[in-house]
Amino acid sequence: MSTFLQSNTLTPSLKTAGERSVAIVVNTYNQSSFLADALESCLRQTTPASEILVIDDGSDDDPASIVAQFAKVSFYRQPNSGRSAARNAGLARVTSEFTIFLDADDRLTPAAVAAGLECFANDPDAWLVYGKHHLVDALGRKISGPLGTPTAEAPFLQLLRHGNLIAMHGAVMYRAERLRSISGFDEALHACEDYDVYLRIAQAGQLASHNYCVAEYRQHSQNTSQDKELMLDAARSVVRKAAYGNSADVVAAAYIGEAHFIRHFAPQIFSSGLKNLLRNGWDRHYVKQIAHGVSLAPVEATKMIARRGLRRLVRKLPNSLGRMFGEDFWAPKLGKVRFGDFARTKPIAIDYGYHRGKPVDRYYIEKAISAYSENVRGHVLEVCDPDYTITFGAHRVTQSDVLDIDPQNPKATIIGDLGTVGSLPEGTFDCIILTQTLQFIYRPDNAIENLYRALSPGGCLLITVPGISLLGSGEIKYWYWTFTELSLRTLLSDRFGEDSVEVNARGNVYAAISFLTGLTLADIETDKLEYNDPSYPVTVFGFARKIVAPR
Repeated sequence: MSTFLQSNTLTPSLKTAGERSVAIVVNTYNQSSFLADALESCLRQTTPASEILVIDDGSDDDPASIVAQFAKVSFYRQPNSGRSAARNAGLARVTSEFTIFLDADDRLTPAAVAAGLECFANDPDAWLVYGKHHLVDALGRKISGPLGTPTAEAPFLQLLRHGNLIAMHGAVMYRAERLRSISGFDEALHACEDYDVYLRIAQAGQLASHNYCVAEYRQHSQNTSQDKELMLDAARSVVRKAAYGNSADVVAAAYIGEAHFIRHFAPQIFSSGLKNLLRNGWDRHYVKQIAHGVSLAPVEATKMIARRGLRRLVRKLPNSLGRMFGEDFWAPKLGKVRFGDFARTKPIAIDYGYHRGKPVDRYYIEKAISAYSENVRGHVLEVCDPDYTITFGAHRVTQSDVLDIDPQNPKATIIGDLGTVGSLPEGTFDCIILTQTLQFIYRPDNAIENLYRALSPGGCLLITVPGISLLGSGEIKYWYWTFTELSLRTLLSDRFGEDSVEVNARGNVYAAISFLTGLTLADIETDKLEYNDPSYPVTVFGFARKIVAPR
């Protein structure tokens, strides 16, 4: 049985760079629109790859003309034989010690090669190493935080029970000779061939992981993973193949794994068929999809049908009866919405409702800071006034400073523009509390740089920014931005590093409407603020710690 080793390297060191060779194999099939993007990511590596090869699996869209623009990239063409065959063709040609395989629609981050080499240096017996990845949309814009799950001490059984925990093939670096020793990729598989390799390697050798984000997985309509029936059939084939002729504990793990894939994919197959049937009308393929989904997971399918049917029934009831079934099933009929006190063009209160009581967004702000209050300690900096420093730091605070751009603020101990790098003393503060301020700075990246420099090693930043918000009447002429969870996460991660950052957005439509109209916590049912809907971020909170690598 294999063992698992995990490296916790946050930022790849280059001390082993150049001493070991790495090949990047890019396989393409009718994906020339993305290919240049993929190759540019290969060439932007902080530790250059020794070889970059493109294997064209019989494309119709002329990838050779794209590759011709990149002098350092080799091009090979084969008749259309499938993704596994293309990868094996690349593996047969590389002369490097290590290999990364990248689909032409995906990208590597600049430190992918360096991170993989360092992980192999830390775990020299590993057959493969892997890191995390982001999801990006068709245009290459980041749409997720870092993804990827380390396996445990028995990775073969864990991968068999819980599926492809590595998830994204571009995040993997292989020891090429070890991959050849197990005959590379199974060319009989048209999907999940990477999962099959992970299982075979996990059974034969060692795996290792690191925490650096090394790849970007592009989501678009042509992804193989969009075909849920293909993915399910392939995953079940891989699991059964791994279990064949094996021990009782492996067979039991495979049974659990197959059930896992059925639970995951069957509702998606059923739902896809039903949506297509309702949207496009009768088609035998859609009916087969529905029937397939029902046959695989009859209980889940029955629940989905019941929910849809109940929702349609309830929405036909009179409003007085429909309301009894709750928000999940009932919505007022067309033209029957009651606006009540909201039927006005002016807010109930201006300037967030401060003159009525505590604004809705402060509920989220104070709850977030309270959850991280143990970090409010030592030398603390806050903007405008030290209220949260006093409230949440108490006896842990040894020195409190207040930053303001306005020299007339009697509470300010430091006068400066947060958006000007160098306006704060460097390496000084153990904690900085920055609430609802970043929107007033035209270059928020400058502000984050300034805050990072001002923190002492190990110091932390507690920051909140507005999502859905009115613009205060006294602030509108200074207000530049509102934020999302993704935008704040990206700003912080670019400077602090992804593994040193935590970000979450809080809010829902009830909270957003209440806040926009100037209602306060005394006006509303605060228990409804606990329900979180990512489509309605009222407040976004971020925690970032300054980690300084030892020299």
